[in-house]
Amino acid sequence: MRRNEIQSIGDAIHEFLKKSGLEEQFLEARIINDWEDIIGSNVAKSTKQIYISNRTLHIRVNSSIVRAELFMIREGLVKAINDRAGKSIIDKIDLH
Repeated sequence: MRRNEIQSIGDAIHEFLKKSGLEEQFLEARIINDWEDIIGSNVAKSTKQIYISNRTLHIRVNSSIVRAELFMIREGLVKAINDRAGKSIIDKIDLH
């Protein structure tokens, strides 16, 4: 980048994450951090462990009712999560 080119901090961070290969890990961490906003506080209270491994979102659920609800909306949830991330970061959801 030349000295006379101006770049926002956000653009600079995004470029750094892309070049360093950390962009996908950053997006995964952001999804986990934003879980309550994505799914809602009532459902989030019934989820205990959330992590992403090999493009699969793993969710440990302590309520059979919430597990059934998440099972029914899992395809839409995958789409909503990928839309929120701005790119495809998960392919499926496993409920435990």
